Amino acid sequence: MNVLNTRRAAEIVVLIGAVLLASCGGGGSGGDPVVQKGLSVVIGDPDSERGLTLSKSEDQYFTTMTMAPSGVLYLAYDCAIRRVGADKTVRDFVGGTCGYSDGSGSAARFNRIYGVASDGDGNLFVSDTGNAVIRKVSPSGQVITVSGAAGEAAFIDGPANSVRWMAPRELAVDRGGNVFVVDSLYAHRTSGRQVRKLLTSGEVQSVAGGSLDEYSIPGRMAVDSAGSLYLTVKTGSLMVCLDKCRGLINSSSVLKIDTAGHASTLAGSTTVGAIGAVDGPANWARFRYAEGIAVDSVGNVYVSDVFNEAIRKIGPDGSVSTVIGALPENVPDTSVSGFNYVIGGTVATGALPGRLRLPDALAIGPDNALYISVARWKDYYEEPLSSGKGFAVLRAVF
Repeated sequence: MNVLNTRRAAEIVVLIGAVLLASCGGGGSGGDPVVQKGLSVVIGDPDSERGLTLSKSEDQYFTTMTMAPSGVLYLAYDCAIRRVGADKTVRDFVGGTCGYSDGSGSAARFNRIYGVASDGDGNLFVSDTGNAVIRKVSPSGQVITVSGAAGEAAFIDGPANSVRWMAPRELAVDRGGNVFVVDSLYAHRTSGRQVRKLLTSGEVQSVAGGSLDEYSIPGRMAVDSAGSLYLTVKTGSLMVCLDKCRGLINSSSVLKIDTAGHASTLAGSTTVGAIGAVDGPANWARFRYAEGIAVDSVGNVYVSDVFNEAIRKIGPDGSVSTVIGALPENVPDTSVSGFNYVIGGTVATGALPGRLRLPDALAIGPDNALYISVARWKDYYEEPLSSGKGFAVLRAVF
């Protein structure tokens, strides 16, 4: 009996050893795949006018993107949203013809989409800027208007039936399904802006600490797991960029608004002339043109620094580092009006830090990978900001 038990014990030990060896990839070619770190192309082609999977003329009017918890990537355009599945195939999802109507798929109409974000169930919330409303899109492609009245632009908080939006822009959704939106206070685009909160009940409230003055240019917005907001902000004005950018930017920074409504500068500075390419402690760090923003599951904040052509990371301790691309050694002072800034060269994928060209919108995947749109910009009130290299979405694994 003791001999039998000894043999069984030995067999169990051998079996456990085999399982552990297989799980580590030993004993053959099996085992779990190793996560490949670096920068890769998801869709598009940054070296051509339009990649093979992005063959429609609308691709040059890309505005922003978001990723659902399922891993589906959604690309937003002026009047349409397209879907990128696990096979990396780009398909039309909703919209296509500009206008206004709820409905399913291509029957829905949008007018100048600015922001798009996914909730925990995979529903998309869309700021339909031209129609002055907030739309909701189900995973099956059913579009409904959830706040505001199309064509009735105004700034009115309150119960759902009385809410009006002036020109909703940046947008983010928290874990509770509340939608945060940056809206203009008045009709002119240079007027001040206010962060507003659309509750699940339909009521809209202005967020304390979320006021931006007339000289502020908001970039994009993100929300962390605790419900704090992060917003990229510039001061000054930006003119058209083709091969060169001409404009006046006085400062570039990242604003944080906590759940109590307290606003503070997370990194960078709002002081006139506080621009550049400097890593380090939050208050010493400098951005050239902070635009896209995303927060991962452990609290790292990623920012696309467009004209430095880099991705900057703000760690939980507030320190700023460059994780993709390389900061230029001599950044020109754009506080001088009429300055020309030459846009850089090609995108380099593979091992990090890689190289970027006009990085813009960011999104975090369910695996904490960072998705980056590169190479093509659009400004609603000016000419397209780049007519050079092609549009692409990249994936970075750190």
